[in-house]
Amino acid sequence: YDCTVNLGRAFCLIKLDIVSYSLQFIRQLVIMNEALSLNKLAIDPTAADAEKEWKFWLLQFQDFVQLTMDPGVDLFKILRLYLTASTFEYVQDCKSYEEAIAKLNEVYVKPKNVIFARYEFISRKQRDGESLEEFLRALQRLSKNCEYENVTAEQYREEMIRDVFINNMSSDEIRTRILQHNVISLQEAVNKALELNYAINFLPQCIKN
Repeated sequence: YDCTVNLGRAFCLIKLDIVSYSLQFIRQLVIMNEALSLNKLAIDPTAADAEKEWKFWLLQFQDFVQLTMDPGVDLFKILRLYLTASTFEYVQDCKSYEEAIAKLNEVYVKPKNVIFARYEFISRKQRDGESLEEFLRALQRLSKNCEYENVTAEQYREEMIRDVFINNMSSDEIRTRILQHNVISLQEAVNKALELNYAINFLPQCIKN
């Protein structure tokens, strides 16, 4: 019985197992490296989806730092590594990570026109060929910009009167002017509408006379 042959075969099998395990480990490292890679921040602030893309990138950056960096790392230095020359201009005068993130939020997160958002939401009708599920998803998406909050019954009543007042008034011109306000109360909307109505319908006649 030749033990040398069997030992040689066993040794070869062990080497094959080691090679196979090493290849699997390398493949896993490659996959992990691709999964943990992060693109540089190169979002155009004027793009329609700039805010959404920025919030998603920031979330990815925070996950990336948590998964790959040691605690206590200088986050501002890490952040600068993932900015393009154009985006770095926004934060070049910042002194800390928190200040830089606040500045980038100012750049990418624009103030919402709640009045116009609610007008779009209330006015949205089901379109031809649109399923009920698609219509529902559209309403859910539009409602996110309406900034509905916990309010008293009286506050809710006033907001609803304001929204219906703006949405259903007959003058498109007056409605358009009112919708330019980011925030406006019921009384302010009424006063503005009366002023505009007078300017449009009565002031020209007064001037002629």
